[in-house]
Order: sequence, then structure tokens, then C-alpha cells
Amino acid sequence: MNFERKSGEATILPYKKTASTVFENGDPVVQSSGLLIVANASATPATLIGIIQRSVVSTDDDYASASMTEVEIPLEGTEYKAKVGAGTPAQTMVGQRYDLDANGEVNLTAQTTKVVEVVRLAQESGYIVVRFVTS
Repeated sequence: MNFERKSGEATILPYKKTASTVFENGDPVVQSSGLLIVANASATPATLIGIIQRSVVSTDDDYASASMTEVEIPLEGTEYKAKVGAGTPAQTMVGQRYDLDANGEVNLTAQTTKVVEVVRLAQESGYIVVRFVTS
């Protein structure tokens, strides 16, 4: 799970997923041609929709269809425990904004699109607590 809500509120809304695409519960998502895909390094605060609420694998009945699935849309100030894909979390990163990587994990070595803001270090190694940037 790349993102797990730790505090704050969110709205759950249905979106169509891209057919024949694997999603992991907790993946950040954006839309491409009106369908969900996993957010990657090109995601921006304006394109990020939210966090998918279920895993989708090739053995699922609806894997090959553009079916509806639930997406958690964070409200302002909602905090998430996020998986770090690149870089090492450090206290000096608190308050800084970072990008996602190709797998939808936080990239602590890139500050181009600045999708998340570090709130604090997580207790688990390889994770950090973030908020999504809204502007």
C-alpha cells in the first residue's frame, strides 16, 4: 500500500478504472482519457484525484473492463502514511514538497511537480507522513 490515511477526512467517489490494469489498494490515481491510472512522476497537484480503495489484479472478474471503483478524495489537511520509493526520510524534509515516482511512491530526491508535502517522519522505516498539495 503506497498511501494509507492516518488523520483527517476524505470523500469516497466512484470512477471508471482503465481495463486490464493492475492497481494496489492505496495507489494514488490520476485520469487518462477519462479512466483511472496509477499516478507516476508526471503527476501534479492539479491532476491527482485521490487514492484507489481496492486492489485490482488479473484474476478479478472485472479486470478486463472499465468498471467503476471507489477513490478516496482527501479533504484539505488530510494526512497519509506514504511509501518512499527514492531517497531517505530525514527531519530536514518536514515542510518540503516532493514528487511521486514511476510506481506512485514518494520520491524524496525530486522536487519538480511537488505533489506531496512532508508533515513528519513515520515510525516505520521506508515511510513518511505527507499531505497532498492542493495548489
